[in-house]
Amino acid sequence: MPLSSIFKYLRLGVVPILALCAWMATARLDSAASERTFSIPTGEQLRTDLALSQWLTDSWNSRQPMPSHAERRQDSPRSFEIFPQDLDLVRHLPASVPFGGAIHRTALRYQLDSMLLAAIVEVESGFDARSISPAGALGLMQIMPDLASEHGGDPFDPSVNLEAGAKYFSALLQRFNGDLELALAAYNAGPTIVHRYGKVPPYRETQAFVRRVMAIYEARSRRDVQQASFTLAAPAVEQLAALR
Repeated sequence: MPLSSIFKYLRLGVVPILALCAWMATARLDSAASERTFSIPTGEQLRTDLALSQWLTDSWNSRQPMPSHAERRQDSPRSFEIFPQDLDLVRHLPASVPFGGAIHRTALRYQLDSMLLAAIVEVESGFDARSISPAGALGLMQIMPDLASEHGGDPFDPSVNLEAGAKYFSALLQRFNGDLELALAAYNAGPTIVHRYGKVPPYRETQAFVRRVMAIYEARSRRDVQQASFTLAAPAVEQLAALR
């Protein structure tokens, strides 16, 4: 028998064997999939997964410039991320944070991170609801009297003060396209000054304010991930289920 005929018969025999192997593998995967059930991850699992996600995300995205908040669109290419940025995780402030409940509720209303709002309060007033600055700023978030009068109520009332300050800071964050440092600088020095310089202005007080808020915010956020002091909001359960 010619050598070419031998190779032909060998090829004809290999094809059915490969097809059979593929069919068996597919059947095994299907049977395994039917046995899998979705369960809500524990705090420990979330802590590990989110820490790994953050490390991988930072490692990848450090190689390329991140788009600004204004450049991000639903249909635009997204940066590498393990957990989607819009996954609805509700982070809780530690019990040791004064006015933690009021800060958390106010942050949710204005779609701010409660960790960030708490950091602003800590730097502005040291959580002293009766604080008055030499320039006349009042209360927890050191709001100016004209801003306090717009909202009415007692500016030394923590709820009133947080409401006015969070609403103002949220507007600044939108005005500066989600740039956190510029929004913080504008909260301290005023948006007109920040627009004039196009960056954090070269004022010692403003630069120190931005650095302190960012340092406290980042440190508290790291501790939050390490201690898994967050819970899944109800919609996030479905979001995680869709990822699996």
